[in-house]
Amino acid sequence: MDLGDVDGDGVLDLLVGVPGDDDTGPCSSQCGGTGGVWVLFRNSAGVITKAQKISDTQGGLGGGLDGSNGSTQSDNFGSSVAVLGDIDSDGRLEVAVGAPGDDDGPYDGLSEVGEAGAVWLLSLNAAGTVGSKVKISATSGGFPEAGGQLTILDEFGSTVSRVGGAAVVGDDLPDLVIGSLDCCEPSVLWVVSLQATGRVKSLRKIEVTDPDFVAARSVSGAPIYFGNFTALATRTSASGELVMAVGALSDDDGCPAATPNCNKGALWEFIFNPNRSPTFATAPTGSALEGSLYTYTAQATDPDPGDAVSLAATTLPPWLTFVPATGLLSGTPTQPDVGAHLIEITATDTEGASVLQSFTVEVLADTDGDGEPDISDLDDDNDGTPDVADAFPLDAAESVDTDGDGTGNNADTDDDNDGTPDAADAFPLDAAE
Repeated sequence: MDLGDVDGDGVLDLLVGVPGDDDTGPCSSQCGGTGGVWVLFRNSAGVITKAQKISDTQGGLGGGLDGSNGSTQSDNFGSSVAVLGDIDSDGRLEVAVGAPGDDDGPYDGLSEVGEAGAVWLLSLNAAGTVGSKVKISATSGGFPEAGGQLTILDEFGSTVSRVGGAAVVGDDLPDLVIGSLDCCEPSVLWVVSLQATGRVKSLRKIEVTDPDFVAARSVSGAPIYFGNFTALATRTSASGELVMAVGALSDDDGCPAATPNCNKGALWEFIFNPNRSPTFATAPTGSALEGSLYTYTAQATDPDPGDAVSLAATTLPPWLTFVPATGLLSGTPTQPDVGAHLIEITATDTEGASVLQSFTVEVLADTDGDGEPDISDLDDDNDGTPDVADAFPLDAAESVDTDGDGTGNNADTDDDNDGTPDAADAFPLDAAE
């Protein structure tokens, strides 16, 4: 498949999976199926000019793959591939590579069977080698933390397709639709939402046994291999949703009565409704008063049925506390807090879509603590002298400064500054006498 321009020469390069490749570490003569992928570099004429192999022993993967050697099954790394683009904005392309025979997780030691499967996310250097990697499996990559469970022979990674994150989850990161083509049970599709690190953010499990898929059937009871391929269609729905084609190999729908188990197969068309972000249902008060309790209860709702919303305060001044469970923001500012404070609260839904409520709270001074902010209080220090006539409007102990020396008359020992102390001055407020 088209990989994108890995080496920056302006020509699209190719990514090819080779799940039967035999590169591996030491093992018996039965080795095989470790798997690999090739990065093929082309010139403007479409001719392959160089190639880089990525396998257990080449290309910087650093091992971690198994071949069939009598005690483990083949990983078949490269059974499926998908190109993700530069999801972490580091200038390197990321790709997803399926390894449905991987043995992470449940393993039957008696029959020597695992094959729960895995998908590797590889960040490619300009030379086509692996710069970094994340393995998503039953035990790694955030899959179990997100609630994912795999079991023996699930063959997770049998198919991998990229879907746009904006269409499925509501963020700007790509998501993966991963087929789990269990050889002996009904197959499953996993819609995997990614973090920029390549780890799993959230999951959706789509099963052929769901009530929505009652028409998908196999008369013999054998698995129909739902999701044996997934591919983006060339159109979107009228309202802009993403449309995906999903194969169902061995589906017997439409088989004649004489041959009910004819394995005609089927093609399903999936429409992914875009996950919509939560919205805040409340608006904060933009001002607080020095010495008075400030409260605001943030509430957010999500338009998508079943999506829960969690709240978090990402920016708070020290005088405020936030309780995520209730959305309560509260605190009492003091005199040093007078001024403007930025506050940011984030609402995030189950699928990881979020909305930010950013606002400023202005703490107003209230010098006399009478509940009236200084900006509108006619007597800020509540000393009985209106501010307009008060030389010290914020000092209840002073209101007059006869000599204008910055010291109020109550504290000044020479109010008229004539050199004679007030105690000996017959006219303490008259510098001429």
